[in-house]
Amino acid sequence: MKKSWLLVTLAVVVIGTGIAAWWMAESDDNAPILLSFADCETAGYPIGESFPRQCFGPNGQTFVEPVADGGTGQDQELIQVHFSKNPQSNDDFTFTQTVERELAAGENPIETALVELLNGPTADEADDGLFNPIKLSGPSNCGGGNFRYTLNVDKLTLAFCKSITSGGIGDDARIKTVVEKTIKANAGNSELDVIILDQDGNCFGDMSGENTCQT
Repeated sequence: MKKSWLLVTLAVVVIGTGIAAWWMAESDDNAPILLSFADCETAGYPIGESFPRQCFGPNGQTFVEPVADGGTGQDQELIQVHFSKNPQSNDDFTFTQTVERELAAGENPIETALVELLNGPTADEADDGLFNPIKLSGPSNCGGGNFRYTLNVDKLTLAFCKSITSGGIGDDARIKTVVEKTIKANAGNSELDVIILDQDGNCFGDMSGENTCQT
C-alpha cells in the first residue's frame, strides 16, 4: 500500500511540474522581455535537449542557441533579409531580393533581421536597386524602439511603434511582403501566420477599418 501511495504521489508531482512549466511557457503575461537564447536561459525557462539547444520562453516563444564554428571566434549562422528592388518591385509588389547578414552569438534571428531590414540595404546593394519600402517617423510608443512582436507556435504579431508613411496600395503591399518574407525566412516556419499592426494597433493596410487580420 505504501509503495502504491508513493507512486501516486510521484505521478502527481510530475504532472504538476509539467503543468507549471507549460503555464510558464505559454501564459505568463508578466514575463520579462526576451531577445535571445541567452536571455531565455538566464531567465530560467526550459531548455530542450536538442542540437542546437532550444529555450522555450513565455507565450510560445522559442529561442535557438547559436552554434559557433569550432572556436575561430566567428559565428556560422546567417540571417536573410528581403528587400524590394527597382524596377522589378515597381510593378510586381511581391518581388524581393534576398541578402544575407551575419548573426552574432546570442542574437535573436527574427529581431536582428527586422532591425537589418529597417536599416536598409548597404550602399552597394542600393546601387544594385535594392530598397527598403518601410518609412517610419515620429515618436515611438514603445520606449524608443521601432517595433515589438509576440511569437506563438503558429502566429507572429508585429506592431510598429512609429508612424508608417505609405504612398498607397503599392507601398502597403511592398511593406507587407518584405516584412512577411523576412520574418518567415528567419523563423524557420514558412507557414507562420504573420500579423502586422500599425502604431495604433490596427491591421496595417486594412482600409476597411474592420481589423480583419486579428480575427
